[in-house]
Amino acid sequence: RKDSSNLVAIIADEAQQFINSWDSHYIAQCRSHGGSLIFLTQSLASLYGAVPGPSGKHQVDALLSNFQHKFITTLADDISADWCCKLVGRRKETFFGGSMSPTKDVYDELFGNGQFTASYSEHYEDILQNTVFLSGLRCGGKDNNYLVDCVVLRNGEPFSNGENFLFTTFSQR
Repeated sequence: RKDSSNLVAIIADEAQQFINSWDSHYIAQCRSHGGSLIFLTQSLASLYGAVPGPSGKHQVDALLSNFQHKFITTLADDISADWCCKLVGRRKETFFGGSMSPTKDVYDELFGNGQFTASYSEHYEDILQNTVFLSGLRCGGKDNNYLVDCVVLRNGEPFSNGENFLFTTFSQR
């Protein structure tokens, strides 16, 4: 690609109406040729429904994996929210707990002779929960001062916060 070449940008609002089997091939090559592809859609299910046949879901997954950045605003379905959570990833969390054994009499209670048993467990949890995407983002309009919250996801390279996601806000005005 030469520096003097033109940039080709394809922007598809309601992309599920225009998606085809060649989009994945295009986006896999377009950056190195001065191109870009911007898809706007309401849900993951709308894209899956637009590509028929047994390989349709795989074609959509291949296409979406090639988008370097994904801008996620408020979602209306759990399937799309779950997909976004999986893109953000999981992290090991430690959970602490404990219990007090009952005391035998008032004397033990007064002098602190009860026994405390501590416990902890570790397991992997989603870094962001589905509720962030379903109800945790402002979706514009007068009630939200015309502000839209967005989670930006980036493949491969973390943002300055060390994460592969970043919270941001856009104004509708």
